[in-house]
Amino acid sequence: MPGIYHQVLRLFYRELLIEFRSKEQLTTMFIFALTTVIIFQFSFEMRTGNVKILIPGVLWISIFLSSILSLNRSFSRDHEENALIGMLSTPLDPLSIYISKVLTTTFLLCALDLILLPIMTILLNSSIFYTNLIPVLILGNIGISATGAIVASTVANTKSRETLLPVILLPLLLPVLLGCVTATGAIIDEKPLQQYGNWIQIVAIYDIIFTFASGLMFHFTIEN
Repeated sequence: MPGIYHQVLRLFYRELLIEFRSKEQLTTMFIFALTTVIIFQFSFEMRTGNVKILIPGVLWISIFLSSILSLNRSFSRDHEENALIGMLSTPLDPLSIYISKVLTTTFLLCALDLILLPIMTILLNSSIFYTNLIPVLILGNIGISATGAIVASTVANTKSRETLLPVILLPLLLPVLLGCVTATGAIIDEKPLQQYGNWIQIVAIYDIIFTFASGLMFHFTIEN
């Protein structure tokens, strides 16, 4: 068997190939996120003239809710088609499966960001194209993907996985979401890095800890 690096690349390529052929996850994520943004835009535009203050919350709520759809479909598809059983019957390292899932979800969320940001700029009539926002989006997407992958694999075999995933995932992701919302708001308000840098550090530390811990525990969740 190839090393774990090559295993991750092959599994990541497999995930992307499935997605580009079906276009199921990204399309569903985009439609759901767009609907969320439009609902918020119409709801708050009638009540407040400054829609700009709503951008951080609307952006990260859309990303979080869309990630749930992606994570649910990614793991349920493998269980329905017995692909996971096939992978586990080979000498594949379970860690490579976990990393490939995290990379795929992160990639899809970053793609969603690229599509969603211009649309939010038009709908909310406020520019949100800031260079400082890129690391916040990447760190937030990694945190959601790393934590979501371990939770989604845990509940994938349950009948109520669509309900359990957000219920379990949201409390775990509160540090990430709070940090990203606060940092995004500070960046849009053009505040100096000193005022939101601590939140970025918290999100980065969270990503490292949960990615490492989830990688160690992942083989227990998929083999049971």
